[in-house]
Amino acid sequence: MVVSDEPGIYREGKYGFRAENLLLVAEKMKSESGLFLGFETLTLCYFDTNLIERSLLDEEEISWLNSYHRMVFERLSVFLTEVERRWLRGKTKEI
Repeated sequence: MVVSDEPGIYREGKYGFRAENLLLVAEKMKSESGLFLGFETLTLCYFDTNLIERSLLDEEEISWLNSYHRMVFERLSVFLTEVERRWLRGKTKEI
């Protein structure tokens, strides 16, 4: 199953922001308690960090974003030219 994760905020008459990802529901592990499901990210697009106020994020959120950006770069960079890789590296750098 594929689901979307769409956190966002909208201020009527002012602005709105939504960061959407598609996720695959997949088997993650089995234990004596049964089968556990989790998510695998399908969307491979960087988040524009110019729109992110870093001071409002906690360390777990910063770590998640940096890890996500590393994954985006690692998975996509093999298909890009050197110029495109440099561009993507800049877009996926750690915050």
